[in-house]
Amino acid sequence: MEVSIREKSLSKRASIIIGLIALIQGFGLFSLHQALDNELWPHGDWVATIMLGMLFICVPTLITLSYRDNYPQKRYWSWLTAMALIFLWIAWYSASTSVSENFFLANAYFLPLCFLLAFIALFFFKAWMRDRRWPPSYESQFGFSWHNFLSFVLAWLFTFIFWLILLLWGALFNIVDISFFKELFKQKWFLYPTLSLAFAYAVVIFRTKINAVGAVQRILRGLISLLLPLLLMIALMFVVVLPFTGVNLIWEKGYGSDTILSFVGLTLFFFNAVYQDGKRAPYSELINLIVKSGIIILNALMALAAYGVWLRVAQYGLTVERILAIIIVALMFGYIIAYSLIILFKRKTWSEYFGKANTSMALLFGLIIVLIFTPVLDMSHISVDSQLKRLETGKVMIEDFDFHYLARSGKYGLATLEKLKQRAEVKESDKLLKKIEDSIEQKGRRRYYSPDNISSERIAELAESLEVYPPTATVDSDFWSVFEQRSNQIERCKTESCLLLAVDLNGDKKDEYILFQSANGENVSSRLYIRESDGNFIPQFSYARVTMTFEQLRASLKAGSLKLLEPKWKDIQIGEERINTSRASELN
Repeated sequence: MEVSIREKSLSKRASIIIGLIALIQGFGLFSLHQALDNELWPHGDWVATIMLGMLFICVPTLITLSYRDNYPQKRYWSWLTAMALIFLWIAWYSASTSVSENFFLANAYFLPLCFLLAFIALFFFKAWMRDRRWPPSYESQFGFSWHNFLSFVLAWLFTFIFWLILLLWGALFNIVDISFFKELFKQKWFLYPTLSLAFAYAVVIFRTKINAVGAVQRILRGLISLLLPLLLMIALMFVVVLPFTGVNLIWEKGYGSDTILSFVGLTLFFFNAVYQDGKRAPYSELINLIVKSGIIILNALMALAAYGVWLRVAQYGLTVERILAIIIVALMFGYIIAYSLIILFKRKTWSEYFGKANTSMALLFGLIIVLIFTPVLDMSHISVDSQLKRLETGKVMIEDFDFHYLARSGKYGLATLEKLKQRAEVKESDKLLKKIEDSIEQKGRRRYYSPDNISSERIAELAESLEVYPPTATVDSDFWSVFEQRSNQIERCKTESCLLLAVDLNGDKKDEYILFQSANGENVSSRLYIRESDGNFIPQFSYARVTMTFEQLRASLKAGSLKLLEPKWKDIQIGEERINTSRASELN
């Protein structure tokens, strides 16, 4: 038996209310868009803009996914008001502490966490309304979690297809020189309310009238039940080979912990999708035992991921990304440990404790998301304090300190930079002071904006501060002219760690140049500047990544650990055509 939910049909009154809310949402978003385009309020006020955007997006969508007029109305509107206040607080706090000109780029975690919080709150509320008790049964929680998620996804799919049909409609009539529809479907005043209504209509249909959600859920569960044993077999194989390969390779690749977390997260999702409320075993007794036992193996993988995150924190301190990684590791470890204990000690009452574990972890997850947007667990605040502590304890020298990271960390980071300007060693160093001031000027920008053309005096100023290897190298004066039209490539060195390597790559007794840059000391990128026959330099089109840290790179160059390698495979020239064999050899 599948644990799926199919809501009863909505009354005409409820459908009309949802339609009106969708129209209000559409015209509200249109008005906000128009105000920003025409530089009217709230243009220039990021706090008001984010709060209004959150209000028009989240609250109507929650109503569309949840409203029924047979719910106790006082309880329903009280819950909705509480959720609206929480989301407005999150928007206000995030926007008021941020200084980035691109809020969503600088706060990439904002929307995913808001979505997760809304998702958790929604399925708990609807399960509560169905069971009329707290906590609601885990069967209701599970059913509504899938029902809400699939209704939302299918409604967006419907809306996207509806929009494509509008475009095709306009293009079709445009063939016979009737451009009215094509022009109409481009208008914001038409698209915002129309697509909002289409989305609301689709949600209502999938919630109550078409049992597509249940059908999709059954199909997905069937597919996932086939794949779950495979995932656990892969986990077992990985643990078995570790003693032979060693665990150090996991972190040398630079993405080991991320890969492990993704794998374990997918396995946990599959496990919950297959076992649903824990009462119905989808496999034979033997396979069921193997699958449950395989969950215990994931403890080893999570321990490796946790150790990898700890290594990064110990080496480079806390950042927002690492704090999120710690939270994810802790929550996933909580799930796996809980499942393991239940499997080992509560086999006869498995379903009862399985539901309690998932309920507790979901509530904890929701609480943590709320706390992230408060001073209690403000990740930017915590990360700035961590980086500052590394400086105070001498783990990083102030010359190598990542001031730009602090500038991206909101108002608290900028305030910390202002305090750093008062340090004695900063006051004594024009270079350090300039670096801090440039970071403050950049604020939260992730890209480095500068004029297309840059003066030769400015280039000379930046060149003088650039670290060159070998130290005896004399940089060709023609090289600096490459930055006159690509100033951002060297402007980054105002706030990032940079060094320039001069090396003769083609044996013509003239140096080419490689510019190494790193924003955080870990991820190092390099760009090769090639000398053409006319003496001018052209940059390599894209960056090449370096696996070592910036300090490891600098230490190796200081130690003279540099050599040029001849290609293993020589190119072939047939007539006027040259065939690159090195690329073909890489594919083998």
